[in-house]
Amino acid sequence: MIRVDKADNEFVFAISDRLSVDEVQALVLLRSFLYNESLPPTTDDPSTSSTKAELLEAITPFYYSDDCHFYASSSPYRAKENSSDSLHVVESKILPLLVPDGVQFATTLITTYSQKLKYTT
Repeated sequence: MIRVDKADNEFVFAISDRLSVDEVQALVLLRSFLYNESLPPTTDDPSTSSTKAELLEAITPFYYSDDCHFYASSSPYRAKENSSDSLHVVESKILPLLVPDGVQFATTLITTYSQKLKYTT
């Protein structure tokens, strides 16, 4: 169970709407952002709409850079396809167990990433 302050609710819903993620993902993203980056400097009261807009402007690049790091670090095909890689043997055995249909996995990953990119423009 996660307790959410009333003050965080407004930000969580705004992040959820802006990035098309559910509220739990938005809350995790907000807390990760605050831990790693902190709130952007502002002269307004934290409850104002301009503060919310500033937070959304600051958190959006953080979200997409975090997303890119995830995709780069979760791409298991590099070692499997490179026989000189030290993890080639391990990944050749484990990868088919984790991802039985590699083409479908890659297609889903690319489709999801493409859909997320549409929200940034």
